[in-house]
Amino acid sequence: MSKYEVKDVVCDYGVYQDGELKLILNSRRIAEQIVSLLKEDEQKHRELNPVKDYPSYLDRPKMTDKKKRKYFRKCGECGERHEQSEMIRTDQSDNGWLCAECYEELNPCIDTEWA
Repeated sequence: MSKYEVKDVVCDYGVYQDGELKLILNSRRIAEQIVSLLKEDEQKHRELNPVKDYPSYLDRPKMTDKKKRKYFRKCGECGERHEQSEMIRTDQSDNGWLCAECYEELNPCIDTEWA
């Protein structure tokens, strides 16, 4: 729940939300009315949308601690399996994957040195 408050700002009054200035007004009374309306609106929003109605998957901890699964792909040329990070996606093979060795064989580097 946000924290709303009214504080003096030079010669006017500021409405702060969680310590951040959101609005500057000439009248302290109006600034306090706005703060009370914001608090009331937030309370009504919480009553209409209780946390227990949210799906259970939102309460689960994020899976940042787990290691990501390694995916292996089969080379369309030699048939060996390699990690996907070592494979190259291409349309030169039937399954769309080539290992680095087969890719170099099919696409030899052009020698730029002139004899």
